[in-house]
Amino acid sequence: MVGAPPRARRHSRGDHQVDLYDGETGRPYEAGIAMLPESADVRRWNLEARALATPVATPTVSRVSTTSRGQQEERPHERVVLRPAREWLGGNHTVGVVGGDHSVPLGLIRATAERHPELGILHIDAHADLRDAYEGFTYSHASIMHNVMRETAVKKLVQVGVRDYCEAEYEAIQASSGRIVTFFDQDLAAVQLAGTSFAETARRIVGELPARRLRVVRHRRSRPDAVPNTGTPVPAACRFIRPFGSSARSLARAGAW
Repeated sequence: MVGAPPRARRHSRGDHQVDLYDGETGRPYEAGIAMLPESADVRRWNLEARALATPVATPTVSRVSTTSRGQQEERPHERVVLRPAREWLGGNHTVGVVGGDHSVPLGLIRATAERHPELGILHIDAHADLRDAYEGFTYSHASIMHNVMRETAVKKLVQVGVRDYCEAEYEAIQASSGRIVTFFDQDLAAVQLAGTSFAETARRIVGELPARRLRVVRHRRSRPDAVPNTGTPVPAACRFIRPFGSSARSLARAGAW
């Protein structure tokens, strides 16, 4: 649950010290960047959900699945994310979701998959997020990719850097008939130790994706020393965020991304 939504950046006295020019992209902000107004409904739902979730999430209380509540014709998170995503994508805008827990992008993923049935997702994370109704919550942050593969027309999910997962998640990957491809952290570290360049590894990763791609990055993919305040830090065997970004940019310039 979210304590507070992200707010648009306001100018401060120190802003003149921030260089906005980027050597690779120039001035991308000149194309226009906007955030929708903060929703009073989301704040209210947050308070209501906290009260409802506490007894379910308490270890001494039996888990109660919320699946039946999730079968409503239109769920609140769909109204907040799915509807606006459909509208802005229909206007040929680039749409992103920032903030919240990892369950938030489901509406955007669904809206994008509706427009692009061949959509693939590049999921960079320490966790597989393939749990079925984790701790009794159908739309748990730990169930986002399970719900994506169950509820949307996404063609393929490619996961990178996963290093914290349960046996059921591993079995789901193996039983997906190739619809889910996971590059585990320990495997990435092994090929790196064997001398394989990360440019080659990045080509393998991108090669698993269809032509249409959506990228989902979770800050827990980063090393705990890089993001010290994350809720569930997971040590990493392979440091690759920066080289992966460089390799992906090279592939993009070559027309492979």
